[in-house]
Amino acid sequence: IATRKLIDSSKINNGNFSFKYKFTKNEPNFIILRTDSVTLGTLLIEKNENINYSGDLKRPSNYTIQGSKGSELVKRLNSDLAVITAKLDSIDRVFKKADGTDGFDTISQKLQREMTSAIVKHKQSLVRFIAQNPKSFASFTALYQRLPGDISVFGLEKDMLYYKILLDSLSTDYPNSHYVQILRDDYERIEKSVNLQNMLDNAEIADGIPDIELTDKSGNKTKLSSLR
Repeated sequence: IATRKLIDSSKINNGNFSFKYKFTKNEPNFIILRTDSVTLGTLLIEKNENINYSGDLKRPSNYTIQGSKGSELVKRLNSDLAVITAKLDSIDRVFKKADGTDGFDTISQKLQREMTSAIVKHKQSLVRFIAQNPKSFASFTALYQRLPGDISVFGLEKDMLYYKILLDSLSTDYPNSHYVQILRDDYERIEKSVNLQNMLDNAEIADGIPDIELTDKSGNKTKLSSLR
């Protein structure tokens, strides 16, 4: 969604490190903490925050954050994503192991139901998160969260409301934000798609499409207008 770039580095001294971030715009921003090979966590920082990070290089996902409400919210989202990812991976392993065995169709249907249920519950959790945190850019990461297989949780026509809620809320304080512009573009894209589909659904044959009558494979006459 956004371009990543190196903004600062710091040497670890007896397990401690520190750096300062200079805001170029008066808005929150996402900062990814990394070593050469390990992602330590994602921070959502605001001006004048003094953030304390504590973690373990051997267990990078198990870290604590103090002094940054946005960063705490992002950590919560990432923790929930890790849970649903582990569950989906587990279902996928069972599916592959059962492939080709007796009763696979029954097992497959059961696993599909489990997978669908898990994804629906996860999406409901993200919807509650957005509703509870409409003023936080953390909700931006919730709206654009992806599941294993690079599957978007949101983005369908029925999700327009969540884009609209977040767009209206964040644009009030940060109208020129890069993230707000992404929200605006995606909302307008979905809106145009809905409007186009409504136009097609409500179009009359007389609006420029000739009502052709053809014979089907059974010898019956069928009009184009009957296939709407």
